[in-house]
Amino acid sequence: MNKTNESKVKLNGREVHFSSAVALMDDDLLEDLHSQMAPCGDQEFLDAYVEAHAKKFGEEFQVN
Repeated sequence: MNKTNESKVKLNGREVHFSSAVALMDDDLLEDLHSQMAPCGDQEFLDAYVEAHAKKFGEEFQVN
């Protein structure tokens, strides 16, 4: 995929590539949310993941 056409999303006030965020997601949470939410937009999915991540791990999801 051409990086210039890749979806960008907002995370913690900054723009990140959606694929970079997905690469760092917990596999179990990712799979659960994907089955519950498909189809949806990238930002909507990321927002739901951030909430689920905080509930499961007690910390903020970050992409550095």
